[in-house]
Amino acid sequence: MLTSLLEGEVDYDIINKMAYSLDFTLMKNRLLKVFTRFAMKMLDTENIVIKDLGLSKLNNRLDKDSFEGSVQEAFEIYILMHSLADSVPFANEQMGKKKFNPDQWKAYEFIKTHTGRIEVNVNGSLQRIYFPI
Repeated sequence: MLTSLLEGEVDYDIINKMAYSLDFTLMKNRLLKVFTRFAMKMLDTENIVIKDLGLSKLNNRLDKDSFEGSVQEAFEIYILMHSLADSVPFANEQMGKKKFNPDQWKAYEFIKTHTGRIEVNVNGSLQRIYFPI
């Protein structure tokens, strides 16, 4: 879904359909699951409470290759949700803090902190492009 959104022509009907057909709760849960595995690996522990995790502790363990591997999926989920939220009010509403549980929000905040964004002019229309940093 993300690839077609990024590579295709901007078609707001398709973007609307994508936003309304996407299960944001499922996506947030998947982002959390991928992030949890990543955090456990980075911190070398199997017992972790995400909502209580100090992100600075995790940030201190990062190196240049930390975002290679399975954590890429969490970035792709984040990018998909935000790409839809940029164009569809319903999708944007799903990105408010009240729409996340505490664990989901912690995972989301970490990914958000490590995601960059640029705006590109495509045929007179600005498009936001998100990428891991």
